[in-house]
Amino acid sequence: GVCLIWGLTWDGTITGAEVGMNANNIQGCFALTDPIRVVREDCCVVDPGNLTADADSICLEVGGVTISSTPDGSAIVPAGYETLYVLTSGAGLEIQATSATPSFTVNAAGSYTIHTLIYDPNTLDLSIVVPGVTTGFDVNALLIQGGGTICAALDVEGAPVTVLESPVVSIDPQDSAICAGESIKLTANATGNGLTYAWTASGGSFDDPTAMMPTYTMMMPGTYTINVVVTDENGCSGEASTTVTVNPNPEVEIDPQDGEICAGESIKLTAKATGNGLTYAWTATGGSFDDSTAMMPVFTSSVPGTYTVEVTVTDANGCTGSADPATITVKEPKAGTQTKDDALVCL
Repeated sequence: GVCLIWGLTWDGTITGAEVGMNANNIQGCFALTDPIRVVREDCCVVDPGNLTADADSICLEVGGVTISSTPDGSAIVPAGYETLYVLTSGAGLEIQATSATPSFTVNAAGSYTIHTLIYDPNTLDLSIVVPGVTTGFDVNALLIQGGGTICAALDVEGAPVTVLESPVVSIDPQDSAICAGESIKLTANATGNGLTYAWTASGGSFDDPTAMMPTYTMMMPGTYTINVVVTDENGCSGEASTTVTVNPNPEVEIDPQDGEICAGESIKLTAKATGNGLTYAWTATGGSFDDSTAMMPVFTSSVPGTYTVEVTVTDANGCTGSADPATITVKEPKAGTQTKDDALVCL
């Protein structure tokens, strides 16, 4: 390259006599000698300036996170030179990517640095850069500033940015089912330290929505979305979702609701219930059933009195429903009295 060297003398105060300024812009009381024209292969006036990270640290997100920096405007870019921004990782400055802007998307936590490279594409062949292999130190060694022969400038210090790992979250159990009115204990499994929890649901309630293992309850049948956001000590958060299906309980009634028989007689009862795959469990405060697991059992009692009869119905989902108790009155026969059809007459 060609360099022009002047001798400068002045009286008082002058301005414009700074590195990188045009000599024609010097103002004040001064004198310049005639320039000395020097042709040198290593005459290299180029400066990458400085970068400031827009955020010193940032939390990793699903799908990646963008890290960026802002130039301070002090770069010196000679005619024919280009500006390129370089992303490196780790203390070894392993080159990950290059860009025309100081902004990059990264998909892993770690230490990153954004650098400015001012270069002449005619003298610095960037095809030598292999992402994940070539380092910033390798490139700098090719430049005059790093002991090489190429006139270019790399901001080796750059703008460091730390990408923090966010909690990885899952909910146990996944996609569960309960019966209306029942509860289920949920657990948020998450990585990280100093964790806090925030549970929400599209219906139902939690005993403690800030607990790691809250209990969820819902009275109304339906399918509900459960979500938890977990935040760590660095303020980074992760979330997970699951569904809880609330199955309806069988609706049950006994027919007849109130019955009356003579001692020793029988009465057929029917459990009317909603649902599928139903099973039945009959109980009474006295007497007996021919089949206490039938839908329509026969109840018999030889002892006069008033008896309470109940039935619990369980469906295919394991949900249960009970009817309002029925009352069966067993009367004592009137002694020595018969009707024309030999039926007993009860007192």
